[in-house]
Order: sequence, then structure tokens, then C-alpha cells
Amino acid sequence: MLTATPSFMIFHDRRFIDEAAGLLSRWKERISGRRWLAEMTDRELRDIGLSRNDVWEESNKPFWQG
Repeated sequence: MLTATPSFMIFHDRRFIDEAAGLLSRWKERISGRRWLAEMTDRELRDIGLSRNDVWEESNKPFWQG
């Protein structure tokens, strides 16, 4: 027996998937950005106004914390 899925259910499911994908993408960007900062030299950090301590604090945040 075939049953129809209401269009609002499809929209809701698609929206959930889009939001979850966006969240995962932001987490991945944070991880990459923090790794990139950690690999910078002290001179590069000075050029952008950060200290090694600033990078340490940022790098030790959980990936879900902005």
C-alpha cells in the first residue's frame, strides 16, 4: 500500500538536513582555522595582532564553541 507524504513533512526534513549540513560545515571550518593558526609562526601572529597565548586559548576551545 502506498501512502503519500505531506509536502510540509518533506520541507521540514529538507530544512533539517540543510541546517545539519551547515552546522557540520561550520564545525569543520573552526577546526581548520584553529589548526591553521596553530601552525603560524610568531612573526605571522604578530602581523595579525595575535600572541601565542591567544592561539592556545582559541585552539583549546571545543569545535562546537565559536
